[in-house]
Amino acid sequence: MAINKLITAPSGNCVTLTDVKAQLRIDTSDDDTLLERMIDTAEDLLQNRYGWAFLTQTREEVLDAFPSGMDEISLQFPIVTAISSIKYIDEDNVEQTWPATEWQYDIDGTFARIKPAYGYEYPDTYPDTFNVVRVRYVTGYATVATVPNCIKHAILLLIGDWYENREAFNLRTIPGADSDVLDALMANYCDPRKWAV
Repeated sequence: MAINKLITAPSGNCVTLTDVKAQLRIDTSDDDTLLERMIDTAEDLLQNRYGWAFLTQTREEVLDAFPSGMDEISLQFPIVTAISSIKYIDEDNVEQTWPATEWQYDIDGTFARIKPAYGYEYPDTYPDTFNVVRVRYVTGYATVATVPNCIKHAILLLIGDWYENREAFNLRTIPGADSDVLDALMANYCDPRKWAV
């Protein structure tokens, strides 16, 4: 199973403090610090729960090996806009960068795919070792304006529920808001592989 790591976080948030205060009908600044923390937490939680990148960020997919034959590498956290590099540990236990001329990619679909270019194969890697392949890529919507409203609304609902029910806690469900409502809002913005686990 692949590990996915955040390398460079988005430079901002999908919703602003002003958006949250308008949603909650708050006209004082008494809870601004709390609300800003809730914005960060809600976005982080939803991105990781649903496996979808909201704003531009750099991520790294870490694999124990290249796929067999011509099978594809399918990256997590859509929507991928660029693949920066593919590095691997070779048979001599030395990190190498796989030349971009030897692999091809497709970022037009929901999930970015990578496989060897015509006439090439996946490189050989150091045997029986963890984390020998690293794919670094850029993913997420370019601007706040292009983030779908369903995602923004899910963030606002979650923050609203947390704000109104600050002491409520249930280990068995996503904290705050009705999970069915969040699932419905995020239905088109989730990685189904996250739900197959």
